[in-house]
Amino acid sequence: MRPLLVVLALFTFSSACDLACQNGGTCSEEVLSDSTRIPSCTCSFYYDGPTCETPWRNDPKYMILVNVYTAYTVILFFVLLCWIGYEVWKGGKQIWTRYRLVTYSICLIAFGAFLRVLLFCIDAHTIRGILPASAYQMLYSASYICWCSVLFCVAVYWMDLVETGKLSVYPHKRLYSFILLVSTYVTLIPVSIALSIYQHTTIALVLYNAVCLSIVLAFVGMTIYFGVSLRRMFGAKTSLDHLKTFLNKILRQMIAASVCFVLSAVSVVLFLALASNRWWYIAIHASLRLEEFILCACVMYIFSRKRPSGERETMRGKSYSLKIVPIATTSEKKTESTSVSVSIEEEGSNVTSQC
Repeated sequence: MRPLLVVLALFTFSSACDLACQNGGTCSEEVLSDSTRIPSCTCSFYYDGPTCETPWRNDPKYMILVNVYTAYTVILFFVLLCWIGYEVWKGGKQIWTRYRLVTYSICLIAFGAFLRVLLFCIDAHTIRGILPASAYQMLYSASYICWCSVLFCVAVYWMDLVETGKLSVYPHKRLYSFILLVSTYVTLIPVSIALSIYQHTTIALVLYNAVCLSIVLAFVGMTIYFGVSLRRMFGAKTSLDHLKTFLNKILRQMIAASVCFVLSAVSVVLFLALASNRWWYIAIHASLRLEEFILCACVMYIFSRKRPSGERETMRGKSYSLKIVPIATTSEKKTESTSVSVSIEEEGSNVTSQC
């Protein structure tokens, strides 16, 4: 959000101005007539006043709102961490040995949530001036890097389920999985580091925003592709209803995550227009934190559901009714015929015992 606003500010035309703006503020002049010009300072975030000399943190009423916002954010992501802890406890040893992709994804969600809790407990958005801006920006971006990687893990999980149910085959699944999981780190980490070091450089800002936008578009595109593929897979095949239901659940959660991305884009637009006002700055960020929480909750819901078995597993345990006629013996008292309904596994043992 802040990088986008800085990009716009860098391209904003500003004429010669004699007003001494402080703390990164920019001077501009409002032209009323050929001979009348009114200079003013456009302040950067966290500062107000005629020459941007007054920090936001100097306002006690505003800091009360900041404290409420901090507590709200910490509670949201602490609830998420508790949910993750419960799922790990419920999964037991199997979650670490059998479901490695699920474990990897849950750990990334937990790490991102932990960074949010840690940063906001120390200094929310560096408003208090405790953390340096570069360190905060890098740690703040780290949560996004983790969560974007988890979103692509959902795509890998989808392909794994489809192959388990023998609904489709992905010849290059390992290559696709590697590209999806690594692409987030390869693209986001360099631009995040560059943005942390060169926060007011146009190239770093444009690259960061372009990479974030491309990841969002890639995820939305995958959601649409999986939706179309799901209808084609089950167009002719009516078996495996349990797997179809589970894949539908995944698709619905991916759609919800895409909606969160769209809402986040709307929040960014509002941020660009209103964030210079410190009250709107907190209000829009509070909306973004809720959208982040919902995004993580959608993914957690997918990975916390019991994974359905494949096609070969569904054939086990089915029983069939067969009429068994016992073999006659020398004892006339045991010649009465009986008919029983047994499973295929019990048939051999019954015949052997009567012989």
